[in-house]
Amino acid sequence: MLEVKGMTEVYSVTGPYDLVVMVRIAEFERLAQIVPERLAQIPGVARTETMVAFGYYSNYDLDRIWLQGFE
Repeated sequence: MLEVKGMTEVYSVTGPYDLVVMVRIAEFERLAQIVPERLAQIPGVARTETMVAFGYYSNYDLDRIWLQGFE
């Protein structure tokens, strides 16, 4: 499954979904190709739901944010 260009990680999760796939791309428009033409065509994939992250924070960033003012 990791042969899809842009797909960097796949997580097995609990809850309403079985898998969470991380796709990292430079052009947002590429999602229109990757999701329906590649991911949705993988045998066993019944449906997809796409969520877009506008930003991210690492554990390092979060530690620095929460510790401000306590140094």
